[in-house]
Amino acid sequence: VKTVYEALVEEITDTTKRDDILVLTGFGSFSRHMHKGHKVQFGRGDVGDYPVLKFSAARGVNRRLRDDADPESDDE
Repeated sequence: VKTVYEALVEEITDTTKRDDILVLTGFGSFSRHMHKGHKVQFGRGDVGDYPVLKFSAARGVNRRLRDDADPESDDE
């Protein structure tokens, strides 16, 4: 499991570094987005723009999360 996990993380970071989108069908997509820099009240002064990893869950995953959280949908 550790080997698969490390390979997945490496693939996600390598793909998104190239500004490509990695899609895991039925699960979601990973992409790189730039956050705008900002002033820092204490310390060095300014933080420049910087990349962050964005994950967008697939519609089916969101639906399953919503259905699992719905207390009205007791199947007992």
